Amino acid sequence: MESIFSEKQAFPQDNYLRKALGKPFNLWQTLENYVYSKYPTAMMEWSFSKSGGWSFRKKDNKRVIIYFLPRDQFFKVALVFGQKATD
Repeated sequence: MESIFSEKQAFPQDNYLRKALGKPFNLWQTLENYVYSKYPTAMMEWSFSKSGGWSFRKKDNKRVIIYFLPRDQFFKVALVFGQKATD
């Protein structure tokens, strides 16, 4: 399933995200706030790829902590544990 934000020129705004996700938007915010509470210096950013559209991620220094992948009326979360993180 592809991102609901698949056009590079259409940057995801909070009001569009809220409408597209519906009820799960509150969970998105709760999870985002939780990650921020554990990593207060984490940077938030939207990222675009041709194959996946817009996704949201939180980064601490150079490492991505969590990916949020918006879909129609839901979202996915991805965690990537590279060798350095698992060591």
